Amino acid sequence: MKRKTARIMKDRVALRLLFLLLVTGLSYHLGLASEKQQEKIEVHGTVTDASTKEPLPGVTVVSKQTGSGTITDVDGNYTISVSPTDVLQFSFVGMLSENIPVNNRKEISITMSADIIGLDELVVTGYGVQKKSDLTGSIASVSSEKINEVPVAGIDQALQGRAAGVNIIPRSGAPGQGSVVQIRGISSINSGDPLVIIDGVAGSLDNLDPNDIQSIEILKDASSQAIYGSNGGDGVILITTKKGESGKTKTSFNYYRGLESPIKTLDLMNSQQWMAMLEEKLYVNSNGKDSIALTTQPDTLKTYDWQKIVFEPAVTQNYDLGVSGGNEKSNFRISSGLYDQHGIVRNTGYKKITFRIKSEHELTKRITFDENTSYLNTVYNGFAQWRWNDYYNNPIQNALIMAPYVPDYNPDGTWANSAYGGNNPLAQMDIENRKDRYNEFESNLGVKIEIIKGLVFTSRFDGKLGFQDTKEFQPIYYNTTEDKRTHNALVQSNRKNLSYDAQQYLTYNTKLFDHHNITLMVGMEA
Repeated sequence: MKRKTARIMKDRVALRLLFLLLVTGLSYHLGLASEKQQEKIEVHGTVTDASTKEPLPGVTVVSKQTGSGTITDVDGNYTISVSPTDVLQFSFVGMLSENIPVNNRKEISITMSADIIGLDELVVTGYGVQKKSDLTGSIASVSSEKINEVPVAGIDQALQGRAAGVNIIPRSGAPGQGSVVQIRGISSINSGDPLVIIDGVAGSLDNLDPNDIQSIEILKDASSQAIYGSNGGDGVILITTKKGESGKTKTSFNYYRGLESPIKTLDLMNSQQWMAMLEEKLYVNSNGKDSIALTTQPDTLKTYDWQKIVFEPAVTQNYDLGVSGGNEKSNFRISSGLYDQHGIVRNTGYKKITFRIKSEHELTKRITFDENTSYLNTVYNGFAQWRWNDYYNNPIQNALIMAPYVPDYNPDGTWANSAYGGNNPLAQMDIENRKDRYNEFESNLGVKIEIIKGLVFTSRFDGKLGFQDTKEFQPIYYNTTEDKRTHNALVQSNRKNLSYDAQQYLTYNTKLFDHHNITLMVGMEA
């Protein structure tokens, strides 16, 4: 037994010695690695332009490991302290970025090439396209990637903050309501909305699904929008919708769901503060002879937050399905979307359904046919726009002036009110029963014929047929002596809109002496 115990003790001592040796070795190895990692070398060099061979001042040089960096001086020189295994990133506006491994070198000089891809991009302009490098007018371009970054109901909301000189001002906070779009401010005392051109014909921002947009160009100055005449006086917004591509059939599906609620409410008085203010007001108005006593224990009054009563969390959701494909001769894209937004005020909401078929077909080597057919259905529930702007009796104003000691409902279920606190806004919200429906069918057909090389004849016809139906039932109710209705009423209106757009024009493009591009266009539009 003693021998066995002695052997176990020896084994334990040996294990402890081995463990100490391993720990010591590991610590030594980590210490060397840490010292090696912390070792820095000073790298310097010169950055020049690949085409002109001139030095480039202001080039940003950044260490990818640490994020620290510097810029080149007026002679294109730089100096930076980095790890021998680091990677230097060189970047400059209008130039292609370069990533250069250090590899223990102390001198790294490079040449940078111009980024000409952006200058060769095609931008939609009046009745055609141009290269960015050829533009002289002020045009802002927004891609589909930027538009789809934020889930929104309309294109106007997607443009907010994405185009310089374009102001987007919401008409109201009601669901589905559009915005006032101003390009470079108010152009005149009779300033109107910008002209919106969708796939070559006039349209509306409210009628599009943001997921159908390929690109948006905004013509902001007189030279770029002049071809549209007085209609373009408030600016022009050109929209190109997505189309199919040759290859395998592609299917895309997007879905999101969100919750909306007020991010900030006004700081209003509680019941005690409100009672003190009312006492003082009545005392002053009566020349010091009168006051009120609504309760013998004002400190026990409960405070009701009427902003929380009126506003409630609302769900917004969107579904978008697209199928596209094609071959060398034809392409197609079919898309459908559903946008459903509930308002943060009860009995308000907006629903939009869109459906679009777009295709292009090369009939012969010189003749191309395209069609763009769409359907739109919108339903708006809630107050008419003028009700939100009614200075004397709108739901939000009534909520702000409501006495804070008054609850939402009486014990018997009727609307609670106060002789000193305005009209209960829930009365208007609970009985609101108004729907505004709109259906629109549109077909945009176009034919392009290349008569000779460079000379193209384009004929396009667009027709729209819209039906609007508004129905509101106004029931009998009694809230206060001022806020009541003694007769039932049904208010209904119907509208039918029919419009068309016919275009015929010739375009001639040619190049002279390999350097001069000339474009001539003549046409008519009705």
